Amino acid sequence: MPKQKVFQNIPYFLLFTLSFFPIMKANIASMLGMLYLATTLLFYWNNFKNRFNKLGLKPLIANCGFYILLVISIVYSNDYFIAFKSLQASLLLLFFPAITLYFLPRIKKSTLEYFSYGFIISVFILLVYFYNLLIEALEVDRIYKLSEKTFLEQLKALNTYPYEFVLSKAYKHLEVLFESHKVYLSLQFLVAIVLSVNLIVKHKVNNLKKVVLTFLILLFMVAIIYTQAITTVLTLFLLIITFPFFYFEGSLKKVVYLSLLIILGFFSLNSGFFKTYSNKNTTSVIKLLKSISENDLEEGTDKRIYIYSCSIQLIKNNVIFGYGVGDVQNELNNCYQENDYVVAEYESVGSNINSHNYYLNLWLAGGIITLLFFLFMLFTNLQIAIKSNSFCYGFFLLIFTIGLLTENILVRMSGVFLFAILNTLFHSLNHLNDQREN
Repeated sequence: MPKQKVFQNIPYFLLFTLSFFPIMKANIASMLGMLYLATTLLFYWNNFKNRFNKLGLKPLIANCGFYILLVISIVYSNDYFIAFKSLQASLLLLFFPAITLYFLPRIKKSTLEYFSYGFIISVFILLVYFYNLLIEALEVDRIYKLSEKTFLEQLKALNTYPYEFVLSKAYKHLEVLFESHKVYLSLQFLVAIVLSVNLIVKHKVNNLKKVVLTFLILLFMVAIIYTQAITTVLTLFLLIITFPFFYFEGSLKKVVYLSLLIILGFFSLNSGFFKTYSNKNTTSVIKLLKSISENDLEEGTDKRIYIYSCSIQLIKNNVIFGYGVGDVQNELNNCYQENDYVVAEYESVGSNINSHNYYLNLWLAGGIITLLFFLFMLFTNLQIAIKSNSFCYGFFLLIFTIGLLTENILVRMSGVFLFAILNTLFHSLNHLNDQREN
């Protein structure tokens, strides 16, 4: 193999290694990300003109436009240091799509396939790690010699306590190595499910791989339900319900699937599988939804109601341009203090509690135009997914569209890596497919 060919394969190898970012330390993942971008520029810099002539500006505007506006908002931020710091963790949202789309000559179907396998394996390792961690935490704090009991007895013990309760015991007695926030953890499980479905449906995999992937899908489903990350659980149910309408031909298969689903759901509800959902967190979320719809605040409502109230108040005062990416948190903190909002879970009044809604965060930082650019990105990519008949890409976008309603997922590294890399790969592959069809 010629030396030049070896060098040109380096970015693809680094891209594959990035599929294991869920089990990497943040500094290692960041270093690999920078190496991938640097080697892509180094070995494919002369490919820019050809790619630009093929793609034009639309993919750049669609995928990076909102972030460019966030960078511009630094100009009218009062605190430049906070502005640069707040964008530091999310720079991949700008550079990964820009460099991959306009310098790398191709994203083949096999590229996404290899990345999918790497990601699924890393998420499975993550699942095994957290299972053992939680069992050990319960053994230390609650149930003597739990690790010596059978697998079913361990599962029953875990299902007695909510995920966040057991995790708190792990933090108290043990060392936690990986991202443990229920939203980010469950998102990785759900994306692994989507990639597994994509491999089974879109790629030629043998029967053994289909069985293994199906088994992993079931494991990831159970893990998502156990985390009690409400938006991710609801998105999972939406995937399960809509799946047959995209992939099953004929009414009979759809009826049989939905009938089995109803029976399984009834059995799960009556077997105590969801019993850990009977807690104050679930109740507070239900009250939050009720408070928003009826404009009536009940005691015990999720404290996000205060955060959203402040966010909306601030937006009304600066609709067009926002406050600049460096001043958002300071404005929110001032609002919490002025209204004497106490967020009990965080044991503070007016501390650094973000908007817990990425759409509101974008509006606060860069104004309505920045928000519209982000919505344009979601809409444009959804169009590409529909035209390319890529259910998995469409559902990947839906996962984030819903998840961003309750968390600022794209400000933390685990969320940024997950979205920036896979959205770019899906966009590149399916955009090319769309062009071929046209």
